[in-house]
Amino acid sequence: HKNKIRIANSGKNSSSYKDGRTLKKYYCIDCGKELTGYSHKRCISCNSKFMWQNSKYRKKNKTNLGNKHTEETKSKLRNGLDKHHIYLDGDDDKTLLLTGSKHRQLHARAYNYLVEIGKIDNYIKWFDEKYGLFVKEEKS
Repeated sequence: HKNKIRIANSGKNSSSYKDGRTLKKYYCIDCGKELTGYSHKRCISCNSKFMWQNSKYRKKNKTNLGNKHTEETKSKLRNGLDKHHIYLDGDDDKTLLLTGSKHRQLHARAYNYLVEIGKIDNYIKWFDEKYGLFVKEEKS
């Protein structure tokens, strides 16, 4: 009995034979195109149509903001200003108002490294000249 199984799975039918598992042709169940992989039922174009039409999968294509925000709150999230407090020239009440992306860029430019080497004042003055975003907050 074992010999018959060995003979049946030898040569091109062996799973260890190169390309042995892909001898069977697989076709898309919707359009009939030949598939490259044997684990899929549909080709890429038919699968995207299927996912778009099926309501179960449509919900997964929502944006990160989702339906929990109104248009007003979405615009605030996109265009909101972040406050970045800065100690400059011995004055602690300077605030840099930045949009979210510029705020991330400021941190991405190795802010802490600039503080350590003592060139942060030059960088902040350049940033202020370029963007003009310093706002003096009054203490009450």
